[in-house]
Amino acid sequence: MKKIFLDTGYDDDFLLFGIVSQEKPHRMAWLINKHLGYNLRSDDDLTIYSGEEIQQLHHRYFYEDEINHLSIYLLQNRDDSLILMHELRNIDYLIIIKGGLEFFEKTTFTRHIQSIPEVQLISALHHKQLKQRQYLNF
Repeated sequence: MKKIFLDTGYDDDFLLFGIVSQEKPHRMAWLINKHLGYNLRSDDDLTIYSGEEIQQLHHRYFYEDEINHLSIYLLQNRDDSLILMHELRNIDYLIIIKGGLEFFEKTTFTRHIQSIPEVQLISALHHKQLKQRQYLNF
């Protein structure tokens, strides 16, 4: 019997980190910029539709590291009662890193994020097991 595989079109070649912090999205982006030397800028909000109506808006910030060929996104996962990824309901922010991952130092990155006093937790996440990972493709 011949097997047929469904290509979902998802780009699974990225790193995912979860951050717990009570800071507002613009302040979280500013803190990361200050402590890591990034230049995260406001990007188009991630919009979730229910039919024709907007159901949820989640703030998104973007930084392009041209030297290391990395694209870095800060995505708001939770705001009051709105949760983007219900599997990660305890996580406030998601950091998505795409591109030249062979040059990226995960331990140095997590250490720098942990040094931010307003961050309670940062954790590397396994995105391939997430049911709602389609929200991470942009």
